[in-house]
Amino acid sequence: MKILKRDPLLENIHKGLLKAYAHIPAELEQEKKRKEALKDKK
Repeated sequence: MKILKRDPLLENIHKGLLKAYAHIPAELEQEKKRKEALKDKK
C-alpha cells in the first residue's frame, strides 16, 4: 500500500496499526502451544 501524498495523520494511523498488529503473531504462537498442550493431556 503506497500513500502518494505524505499525510502526517495517515502516517500516524499507519504506525498505530503496525504497533497494534506487531503483537498478534506472538499471541497466535501462544494459542498454538496452548492447543498442543491440551492435546497432549488427553
